[in-house]
Amino acid sequence: MEQKRVFLGVLVIVSLLIIGCSGSKGNQPTAVEFRTGSSGLDVTFPSGTPQQIFENDIDVRIPIQVENKGAFPQFDELSEFTGFLWVGGYDPNILQASFEQGDIRKQLDPEELEGRSSFNQQGGVVLESLILSVGDLPLGTAVYEPTLIFYLTYLYKSIASVPVCIDPEPRSINVKDKVCSLTDFRKIYSVAPQGGPVGITNVEEIITSNQIIFKFDLQNFGTGQVIARDLVSSNPNEGFDWRDLNRVQIEDVRLGDRSVDKCKPDLGEEVELFQGIGHFQCTLSVASIASAQAYTTPLTVTLTYGYAQSQFRNIKILEAIEI
Repeated sequence: MEQKRVFLGVLVIVSLLIIGCSGSKGNQPTAVEFRTGSSGLDVTFPSGTPQQIFENDIDVRIPIQVENKGAFPQFDELSEFTGFLWVGGYDPNILQASFEQGDIRKQLDPEELEGRSSFNQQGGVVLESLILSVGDLPLGTAVYEPTLIFYLTYLYKSIASVPVCIDPEPRSINVKDKVCSLTDFRKIYSVAPQGGPVGITNVEEIITSNQIIFKFDLQNFGTGQVIARDLVSSNPNEGFDWRDLNRVQIEDVRLGDRSVDKCKPDLGEEVELFQGIGHFQCTLSVASIASAQAYTTPLTVTLTYGYAQSQFRNIKILEAIEI
């Protein structure tokens, strides 16, 4: 009888251990593709945001929500992010608008606006306050309805990772099975948006007798403007010189774990967009490929750029009623 009790006790313990192990496996994080979509930062207005104020109102606070819907910055990239929220579009003789410290510009905190990741699939969100103070309306004016413009200017990155086929001997007459191949020694890869308003759309791979050539198409997917990286702290209400628009830096291009040999424009230089679209190409020596067999490997492209996005908001100012 005692042996049966011992056996049953051991059986219960083993069963609990099996259940515990299987339960822990179910709680393990799964891989999530977070570099998707064509958005970066965005401005929204929470439900219930005041749209009507009165003459001589002082320090009326308007909540403004800033969301990061893209994939930059990651936790280890927070120091690389710079962003600002601006307000404009009103008559300063009637209405005063500012963020804290009385400035029309609010610098955004990168720790609050971390990009989407495997651990945070929604991206960072921060609530800012715009402070409005109204003076006297002009004589005979019962209603003043300005349209406020809110700008976001920020530095952003997009990273595309495209699985490509590398065949060092595409013209070999030897008969062998290959994990991948290029028809007529070329192949075009379509690329989905990479979690930012600018990104790669297509990659064309061409293999010659001594070179692998990659031709890249990139595009401004968003409705905002691509601006010079060093102008994200400049007031967008004053406008930008057209020569400072539509320039995207090629920060890095890597095949597997190695950098390509050469790009045109070079790495670190800028591609100019025309009607929102740009092109560049990179090359790699076939002789530098360590393997003689065909294989697939990621082709990774990092683009850096400044971006300016605007949002409009109407507000109604009513004449004060004296009783």
